[in-house]
Amino acid sequence: MVAASQLASAADEAAAATAFYHAVLLSPDPWLVVFPCLDRGSKVALRGVCAALRRQVDGAMQVLASPAAGFYPDDLAAALVRWPAVKDLTLVLVVGSSASDLAPLATTTLAGLKSLAVRQAYALDKFGAHEHLPALEMALSSSVGASLQVLDISGCRGLSSIDIVRSCMQLRSLRMPGCCGVSDLSPLAACSETLEELWMAENDQVVSLAPLQACTQLRKLDLLGCLSELHNQVEDLWAYPQLADPFSVRLEGLVQRLQANIPPDMQRDAAESLSCISICGDKDAIAASGALPALVQLLVSAANVHRADAFCCFWHATTTLRQLASNHAGNQATIAAAGAIPALVHLLGHTRDSDVQGAAAATLGNLAGSAHNLAAITAAGAIPALWQLLHSESIRDSDVRTEAALALDTLVFAGAAPVPEPPPPTPPPPLQTGQARGLLAELTAQRDAAQAELADVKKELAEVKRWAAELVADAGACNGAAAGPAGPSVPPALPTPPPQQQQGLARQA
Repeated sequence: MVAASQLASAADEAAAATAFYHAVLLSPDPWLVVFPCLDRGSKVALRGVCAALRRQVDGAMQVLASPAAGFYPDDLAAALVRWPAVKDLTLVLVVGSSASDLAPLATTTLAGLKSLAVRQAYALDKFGAHEHLPALEMALSSSVGASLQVLDISGCRGLSSIDIVRSCMQLRSLRMPGCCGVSDLSPLAACSETLEELWMAENDQVVSLAPLQACTQLRKLDLLGCLSELHNQVEDLWAYPQLADPFSVRLEGLVQRLQANIPPDMQRDAAESLSCISICGDKDAIAASGALPALVQLLVSAANVHRADAFCCFWHATTTLRQLASNHAGNQATIAAAGAIPALVHLLGHTRDSDVQGAAAATLGNLAGSAHNLAAITAAGAIPALWQLLHSESIRDSDVRTEAALALDTLVFAGAAPVPEPPPPTPPPPLQTGQARGLLAELTAQRDAAQAELADVKKELAEVKRWAAELVADAGACNGAAAGPAGPSVPPALPTPPPQQQQGLARQA
């Protein structure tokens, strides 16, 4: 029996243990076992300890994100009431969402909210996201927008303006890649003194960067996929010495679009862009941007959720990882630590596309540059998978077989494991009595047909010989008639060869 005083005295120590928080909040089964064994005072003290821990955890909750499948307005309202101190909030809008889903943002006091992400799921642009704009504007015009520093509206293709930022006086970062309906940047004047980052990739409607000239604190500007006119206007912004290098900003923007809660089509395009950059780009700079773990995560997530565009994700991700791992020990270690080896081995035997299989095989070969990676590749079963790929009858592309052979050469001759013996040929099944008789009859018929054909050939050959003999006889008769009664003609004498030639002829005789 546990005394109430002991539980009460242990409350302060338990409040300092985060693991204990999770045990109390997420795994209540142990308490269900212990609770019946306690006396009344111990039960009261235990309830008090759990309530104190719950209050402390709720007050410290700072990051909140909705599931990728969407959320219900009631759940959002309850979460905001329970966790009013949240500073980072991410909401995913899916097909079927209505404008009222964001209403709890306007009715809840979130004075400490620093980052708000309202992202649009794939294919929502078919239904239009403009219905959510009034609710979002109402939320930002309240106390939410006063303290907001980061606003992420990635993929909201239905938005035609960014007037929602007019009330965000402290905004430092605006992420709007994929918002291809926005054409005017003048609302950014409200936060011109604080705006430091603007991510507006894949936008072909904005034609002028003039409103950005007032943003004296701007450090990062991502214009990937925008009109070429904007790239020419960037030179007018180089007066700000703090403006970062466009290449590093581009890499950072691509990595952001590889995250799990970004629309799939944007993930695919970002992976393709990284694949192009990795051909001749700085491998160290790409790795420093965090692209390697993001690509591996994209590789794993595309396989787990059975996405329709999984082939494109597999192809671009494996190709990029292959190029970045080539002759670069640091990138090889980073890629392997991110969990790429099991995913690549899985692709060797669980995808029907030969191009993806060849890219996966080549990537495994490039990763085998260290002993640690070599052991991990062998333990994951890569050698039998590569051997089977090399001898698969369904693979007709010689390039895929070449990549598999090169990967095996790297793994085997580096000391990973011996080459497995090829499987013995499968003997043909034994013939049944009826099948044997049918086969014998068929062979006999083929023999008789061949003999009949041979006899016909012999007859034709005899006819040819007879015809040739008649021609010879006719030729002799013609020569005799031409000779006349004087008898056969005597051929003229041959000229006598010179003496030297006569000696040569004698030696030959």
